[in-house]
Amino acid sequence: EEVYAKADVVLRVATLSNKDVRLSRDGRDLDGVSQVIISTFSVNDEVLELLEQLRAKKVTVVNMAAVPRISRAQKLDVLTSMANIAGYRAVVEAFHVLPRISRPSVTASGHLPAASVFVIGTGVAGLSAVATAQSLGARVYASDVRDTTKEQIESMGATFVRIECRETSGAGGSGGYAAEISSPEFKRAQMETYAAMVKKVDVVICTAMIPNRRAPMLVTKDMVRAMAPHSVIVDLA
Repeated sequence: EEVYAKADVVLRVATLSNKDVRLSRDGRDLDGVSQVIISTFSVNDEVLELLEQLRAKKVTVVNMAAVPRISRAQKLDVLTSMANIAGYRAVVEAFHVLPRISRPSVTASGHLPAASVFVIGTGVAGLSAVATAQSLGARVYASDVRDTTKEQIESMGATFVRIECRETSGAGGSGGYAAEISSPEFKRAQMETYAAMVKKVDVVICTAMIPNRRAPMLVTKDMVRAMAPHSVIVDLA
């Protein structure tokens, strides 16, 4: 409370919360002097309500997630920077709890094959996870609704898992993001593909997101039940 009371600018790594509304200074009582909150958030109904409350208090809010993904704004691209770290951290955390090592090895008891990793979604976080898992010697599979990511995935030494449906070719959204495909045919093909993959890998890393929308649910309870014992799921979405 003391920090919010004294600060002219508040920089938050996390998204907006009710705490920002409660603790922020009321600009209506300060002769128009506005407090500034800099944060990173996706715009949804909950955030819109918080923004409206902050606007009523004459608080200025800057959303770093709104920085365009262009070369001129690269130094300010917070989402890309954090997604790169998140993808790396996802793999490190997964192998921290997985009861086997990532790379193949030969021991007194015989040969141990490499652990297998399946990455769902190959944006910045997904590609970072692919690169990290590859560097640790794991067998890596990756899938995305955009067939255009196939070349990137295979250039890293991973295997591209294609969803066999004709609608995947046009799944690229604006700004390099994936767009949602809502057709029943595609959804069925996607679920069948992922169900076959998750039961034969050791680690599943979910990174698939759609800007300003709720992340799609791509790993179902039935898929989890079919996974091998001690497998690991890391959900970044």
